Amino acid sequence: MITDIEAAKIPLIFVILKIYIKILNSKVYKSNMKILAVQNRMGIGDTVIFLPYIKAISQKFRVPVSLLVKENSKADQFLNQSNYIDKIIILERIKNKNSRHDGILGSFKLANDLRKHKFDKIFIFNSSLRFNLIAKLAGIKDVHQYPLFKKTNQHITQPAKDLIKQSLKSEITSNPEIQIDQDLIESAISKFDIKNNQLNILHVIAWLYLFSENLCFTSSTTYGPLVTLSKSPPARGKLIIICSPTNTVSS
Repeated sequence: MITDIEAAKIPLIFVILKIYIKILNSKVYKSNMKILAVQNRMGIGDTVIFLPYIKAISQKFRVPVSLLVKENSKADQFLNQSNYIDKIIILERIKNKNSRHDGILGSFKLANDLRKHKFDKIFIFNSSLRFNLIAKLAGIKDVHQYPLFKKTNQHITQPAKDLIKQSLKSEITSNPEIQIDQDLIESAISKFDIKNNQLNILHVIAWLYLFSENLCFTSSTTYGPLVTLSKSPPARGKLIIICSPTNTVSS
């Protein structure tokens, strides 16, 4: 026969069990969560600038984040080994060309493309109503975006900081990070004859906005690559990458 004390414990057991199931479901949901970040600015440099915010999203929800970027961002070439990046989806919009995602019909095509991925959340790093509507047409319920209709004279990074602070309750202080496979690093060390006791300089053709006095990319190896734009002189035994705003190479 059940005593009064034992009977009183039964509802408590159900409450505890309900909480446990809720926590378990939350963990399963997070592990299966699909998140998309939209960075539709042109070029490599713009993509690099937004990496700390994308990585913060990945760390918050403990899943890699997919990117919607333009082809000239080259994200599929230099972010394909970063563990906080999932899929890289190309936004097919090229100026003065009738691209697949241009115009009203292109918006529906893009929404249909995104719908196939079944994203749960989207972070839109712009103030475009177009992308907001595309996200909803794609069936993405949880939309995080800059304030709409405020593109004019918009600062390149401050709205991103505000978005992450508001959405994730987090302040971004980290530098952009590009992860590179160790085998590729060792291959580059051998190919370019990089010495441990020398200052090695590699000239890279790329656009990078110098929005910080200390913008650096590091890997787990002693050699780098290390990109430094700081005032202090670089240490020897590092691979220093100098970026120049040009798209041509003179031999």
